[in-house]
Amino acid sequence: MSDLVDDTALGHQLRELEALHDSLRVLTSTLDLGEILRTVLARMRTLVAPQALSLLLFDRQRDELVFAATELLREQTVLEPGVIDGARMRLGQGIAGWVARHRQPLRLDDAAADPRHDPSLARQAGLVPRGMICVPLTHRDRLLGVVQVINRPDGRPFTAEDQRLVQALADHAAIAIANAQLYHEVEQASLTDDLTGLGNTRHFHRVLPPLLDGAMPLSLLVLDLDHLKQVVDTFGHLVGSRTIATVGRLIADQLRPGDVAARFGGDEFVVVLPSTDTVPATDVAERIRKAVATCAVPDGLDDVDIRDVTASLGVATAPRHATDPDGLFKAADAAMYAVKHRRRDGVAVAAG
Repeated sequence: MSDLVDDTALGHQLRELEALHDSLRVLTSTLDLGEILRTVLARMRTLVAPQALSLLLFDRQRDELVFAATELLREQTVLEPGVIDGARMRLGQGIAGWVARHRQPLRLDDAAADPRHDPSLARQAGLVPRGMICVPLTHRDRLLGVVQVINRPDGRPFTAEDQRLVQALADHAAIAIANAQLYHEVEQASLTDDLTGLGNTRHFHRVLPPLLDGAMPLSLLVLDLDHLKQVVDTFGHLVGSRTIATVGRLIADQLRPGDVAARFGGDEFVVVLPSTDTVPATDVAERIRKAVATCAVPDGLDDVDIRDVTASLGVATAPRHATDPDGLFKAADAAMYAVKHRRRDGVAVAAG
C-alpha cells in the first residue's frame, strides 16, 4: 500500500515538474509582455485552480504597483478577465504592497482578517479574500512585481505545496518579464531622440505607414526652426541644443493622445495627426508656431534670449494631398519651405 502511495506522489511530482518545465519553455519563447502575462495566469490557473489571480507590475518611476493582469472566476465557472486591470497601489499598501516592499512571500488562511489587507480593491472586484498566496516577482535583486493567488473555490486553505508551485512559476515568470522589459527599453531607446525625448526618424518611418493604412483623414506637419543658427553663433552649441530640446517640449505640450511627434534631424520636426483633417491640423500647427514664437528662454537657461527663434510649418493631409508616406512628407515639406521663402514664422497648407 505504501508503495502505491509513493508511486502516486512521485507521479504527481513528475507532472508538476513537467508543467513547470513547459511553462519555462513557453515563457522564454516570447518577448511580448502581454503574452507573458497571459501565459502566467493560465499556468497558475492550471497548477493551483484559484478563484482569482492578479499579477501586479512595479512602476519604478512612480514607486507603485500596477494591476497588469487579473482574472476572477465567477459563479458557473465564468472567467472574468481584467477586473481591476490598471488600478494602482502604493508600495507597502495592502498585502501585495507589503510583499513587494519586504520581498517576502505570504500564505494566509484568512486574508480579509489580516491587518495588512486593504479592502478597497476587494470591494471593486466584488471579492472577499480568504485563502491567499502572495509572492514577489524578483530578478537579480530587482523587484518586478507581485503575484496574488486568491481563494480555492471549495474553500479549503492553500498548502505549503501550493505556495512552492506558485513561487516556482513566479521565478520563471520573473526571468521572462525581465527579458521582455529589457527588450522594450532597448527598442524604445532605439526609437527615441536623446535630445528631445520625442521619437526619432526611425520611429517616424515606422509609425506613419500603418497609420496611413488606418482611418482617414490623417495630417502631417513638418516644422523647421528659423534663426537657430544665430543663436548658436551667439551663444554656442549648448544653448542651441537646449533650444531644440525646449521646442520638442513645446510641441509635445500641444499634442493629443494618439498624436506622434518626432525630431526628423537637426532643427526639423514632424508631427503625425491621425484622424485629423486639414483645418484642425492647421490649428494644431498654429498653436505650435505661437508657442515657439512666445518662448523667451530655453528650459533651464534664464539668462539667454531666444525670442528671435521662430518656426515655419507645412501641413499636408491624406488622402487630399497624397496617400503614401513619401508623397505626404514631400507635400508638407514643400509647404514648409514655401513659408520659409516668403516670411518665416508661419503655417502653410500644401498645394492641391
